[in-house]
Amino acid sequence: MGRELYTAPKFMWIPLAKEELYVNGKDRNGKDRYALSSRVKFHVEEIGYNEQREIDRLVIVDQKGNIRYEFGDRVTEQQMIEYTTLTNKLKGHNKFDNDKFMKHLEETYGVTNVAQLTKDQMEHNLAIFRNTVAKLEAKQG
Repeated sequence: MGRELYTAPKFMWIPLAKEELYVNGKDRNGKDRYALSSRVKFHVEEIGYNEQREIDRLVIVDQKGNIRYEFGDRVTEQQMIEYTTLTNKLKGHNKFDNDKFMKHLEETYGVTNVAQLTKDQMEHNLAIFRNTVAKLEAKQG
C-alpha cells in the first residue's frame, strides 16, 4: 500500500488480534511497545475514485482475504433520517446516550460519526434501534 492511497481517508483504523502483535521493547515511560507480526500482511482489494480522482471506495484485506478496512458505500440519506427518528424516540425513553454510541462507533468500526459508517454497518445498528423502539412502544401499550 503506497502511492495509490495518497487521497485515502486521513485515518484508517484496522483492529488487530492479540496474536497479530508482539512486544517490541519499552517506551521512554517503561511501557511495552508493540509491533505488527511479520506474518500479518495487508493489501488493497478494491479501490474506486470520484470525478476529482480522489478515493471514494477502498477495501483492505489481510493475507487470509478477510476484509479488515472498508471505506465507501456510505450511509444513505434515508438511513440518516431513520437514525434521527429512532434515536429521538430512544432519547424520549432515556434509552440512548449519544456519547456512549459515538464511543461504540469508534471502538467497533474505527469511525467518529455515523456518516462514516458503511450502509451495512448502519443497517445493523438501525435494526437494533428498530427492535428496541418496538419493544418500548409495545410496553407502553
